[in-house]
Amino acid sequence: MAGLFGISVDSYKYGGRFLDELFLGMFYHQHLGRRGGFVYFENDKAKKQTFKGAVGPDSVGSFDKTDSQTGIAYYGDADEPFYFESMLGNIAVCFTGNITNIDELRLEIKRDGGIFERKSDIEVIAEFIVRWSRKKENTQRQKIISGIKAFNKKAKGAYSLLILSKEKIYAVCGPTGHWPLIIGRKNGAVVIASESGGFGNLGFEIFKELKPGEIISIKNAQMRRAGVLPKRDARICGFLWAYTAFPTSTFKGVSASIVRRRLGAFLAEDDIGKKFFPHLVIAVPDSGRFHGFGYFHEFWRQTKLGQIDPGKLPLPDEPMVKYTSVRSFLQNRKNRDAAAYFKILNTGDYLDYFIELLRTSDSREVLKQIEKEQGCITIVVLEDSVVRGTQLKENFGPKLRRIFAPLRVEIHVRSSYPSIESHCIHGKTTQRGEILAVNVPDKEARIRKLKVDGLEYNSREAFVQAIGLPCDQICMDCTFPAK
Repeated sequence: MAGLFGISVDSYKYGGRFLDELFLGMFYHQHLGRRGGFVYFENDKAKKQTFKGAVGPDSVGSFDKTDSQTGIAYYGDADEPFYFESMLGNIAVCFTGNITNIDELRLEIKRDGGIFERKSDIEVIAEFIVRWSRKKENTQRQKIISGIKAFNKKAKGAYSLLILSKEKIYAVCGPTGHWPLIIGRKNGAVVIASESGGFGNLGFEIFKELKPGEIISIKNAQMRRAGVLPKRDARICGFLWAYTAFPTSTFKGVSASIVRRRLGAFLAEDDIGKKFFPHLVIAVPDSGRFHGFGYFHEFWRQTKLGQIDPGKLPLPDEPMVKYTSVRSFLQNRKNRDAAAYFKILNTGDYLDYFIELLRTSDSREVLKQIEKEQGCITIVVLEDSVVRGTQLKENFGPKLRRIFAPLRVEIHVRSSYPSIESHCIHGKTTQRGEILAVNVPDKEARIRKLKVDGLEYNSREAFVQAIGLPCDQICMDCTFPAK
């Protein structure tokens, strides 16, 4: 999933710096990819800036002033927004999702005389919208909407689109609703984004989310419904709440960080019910952090209620830290293992600190048990999900054992997301053939492959309960075997 952002301002009411806010809208989506860019119009001429790798807020204030009122931005793995000149005028387009029949659409355009400069989905989408817009329509808006509808009629898959013309932004939430678009407002400005995580710092409040199939146009910070596409099995991606989205984001009125805490609490509730009491709770940084909070909070809650002996309360800590903001999840197969390994660092002398903490607290009995020959340190590791097992197999498990050597360690993984049984057909982040549970169906064999001592997942029912929406509104196709 890539991140999309658009902004439209009313120059008479808007008091901000347009390019700074366009850049920051992109900046707050960079956890979704490795490259980005934005396009805006100035004096009828499109201007584009591109960025690679992580970008920082130090660029704020460095952009030239502009009289532009509209712009769109992208952060993902492609060279977008894609800008072109056409019979519809000068247009820029960016998208997120997965068009599963993109090769068929490309072939159809070639047969119509089309020529492609690069093999990219966005070029196919742009060509299709332009070529199949009805020429009899007499306004640019009518032609763009006709092109969108023609594309949607032929396209298979899940997507959301932003289209920029000289004066307007057209926002399209695909008919399946998998990839949301959220509108934010403040005086003199309207934004539309894949995530709302950065809205607070930019001064925007969530106004609404586009409905599946909804098309809107935005001009001078005014929104207008421009069309509607027929819905198809409309469900929002559940993985947004578990991992993909930044924790400060909200979808359907439900906070991602709160859902993650609830998921961690459900895992703790299961462990408490089984009389499983770890010594230490560690969250995989940074993606498992809120899941780890929820896990510990449930132990703490039941301790305060007198349902658990205070001596059973585990210690939450972070003996390993993440070095970079780059997600190994988004890397290609060649680079993923290396990125996962090098981004996680051990903190120094942690074992000495841990032993001293036990020795000087009411946990001396725990220390005695650990120091016995048959004793060991029991650790629960909170993961947002177990997809490929990259973090655990060659990285997290071995490094944890080194931290606590020469003491014995039991590592028990807890996954907030249910067992993933298929690659995602609605996006491009996971591919066929790389899902751990598919390659190793037996859970005990999976535990051995991951080089850990235990592995448990939240159930689908618990996941739906944590979000609080009806199950038929949440896509969890990846938790079922591929058909």
